[in-house]
Amino acid sequence: MKEGKKFSPKTAFGIFMVLFYLCLAIMMVFTPIFEGINWILRVIMGILLFLYGIFRGYRAWREL
Repeated sequence: MKEGKKFSPKTAFGIFMVLFYLCLAIMMVFTPIFEGINWILRVIMGILLFLYGIFRGYRAWREL
């Protein structure tokens, strides 16, 4: 961490949201929870959620 920076609730929430997006992406593609949605759409949504989770993770890492 940078000098003078503290671990804030905003940082904790950002890390939680990264984990949420990554877990949702994995659940979207690999579990039958969302079986009511067309599988092609599920895979596309899973890939987009995964990429967005990676992007949010990069931004959270950069702020530390």
